[in-house]
Amino acid sequence: MNSSDKRQQILKAAVAIMARKGKDATIAEIATAAQVTDSIIYHYFKNKEDLLFHSAGEHLRGGIALLREQLQGIQDPVSRLRKLIWFQLYYHDKNPHYTNFTIFECRSKKNFFSHKAFNYFRQWTRILKEIIEDGGKAGVFSADLNITVVRDAIFGLLDMENIQCMTGHHDGEAHTDLDDIMDLILPMITRTTPQSTLSNDKSRRIIAAAETVFARQGYDRARILEISRSAGVAEGTVYEYFKNKEELLYSVLHCRFQEHLASLDELFDIKTPVRKLRRFIRYHFSLYLNQPSFVKTFILNGIYNRRFYASLPYRDFRRYLDTLDAIMDGGKSSGSFNPRINNRIFKNLFIGAFSHMALRWLYVDHGTQIDKTREINAAIDLLNRAAVRQEPVV
Repeated sequence: MNSSDKRQQILKAAVAIMARKGKDATIAEIATAAQVTDSIIYHYFKNKEDLLFHSAGEHLRGGIALLREQLQGIQDPVSRLRKLIWFQLYYHDKNPHYTNFTIFECRSKKNFFSHKAFNYFRQWTRILKEIIEDGGKAGVFSADLNITVVRDAIFGLLDMENIQCMTGHHDGEAHTDLDDIMDLILPMITRTTPQSTLSNDKSRRIIAAAETVFARQGYDRARILEISRSAGVAEGTVYEYFKNKEELLYSVLHCRFQEHLASLDELFDIKTPVRKLRRFIRYHFSLYLNQPSFVKTFILNGIYNRRFYASLPYRDFRRYLDTLDAIMDGGKSSGSFNPRINNRIFKNLFIGAFSHMALRWLYVDHGTQIDKTREINAAIDLLNRAAVRQEPVV
């Protein structure tokens, strides 16, 4: 047996045993199953943790090949996205041992995110990124999405779905929730506008586009042509509503100030479900900025710790998350929120997005310059779009 075959034999044995026993697996029993000595294992792998991570990566390498096969021949971005989500949920449902050691054994260790095997997980997430980018180019998905935050939200949701099934907090299998999951994800990323702000008034679209272009280019460099293209109207249409660029600038400011004045009544007594939801999400994300040490412990030793879900603190965490039920139900009753929303899955989307974003900030992209405030705002907007009743842009 050559060196490569022996290494694969060790990995195969490690996957089978570590999937079942996780960190409690011993090098000795893996060596016995692989029909090698302990010293041979240490020739190929630094230690048990190194072997664990390589085993997870090796298993995922095969999963990536299967996913690409599943996606072959599917051109529509929505159908490709639906297939990817279904496949990941189904794969984890049918391979619970693999799910156990990748979610609970690998992601609970900060070294995993800098390990060579983590590259396979990056490859998996790149497939989603490609789907979202292609959908944006095709005009199916919004062109202004923060794709990194979208990716974190989707994969975070899928993690939480699998975790709830594995820990007995949701009956059945995760992939059977596919329709409810898509009911949340598609409004987040498709070209839609909340019903509460929907308007056929082209002037409002022009103002919204101008605000974005002014912020990106600066007032002096902004061009009416660019604003018109962003608003989806002809350049001449802009001048039907606004005499010149300066009037357009002041219209942007006027509209925002009017919104701010309208919001003052709710500053200390928030009444509308939409604002309650945004305030709750912003409060939770502020924990990362204000309590980073707690967040590190909570993510690694709470979210990605199987025993956490049978602990007393988890009951407290559930009560905290259940605050969202009152907000969501109030929004459905008032007609502000989509009545089809599954509250449990929305809560998974919320905490999954937070978990994946925090992991990336702490361990994956640590040391790089990240505008966390901008990403938090993007996450708030995405989650809000997932909840609010929406209609297609016209």
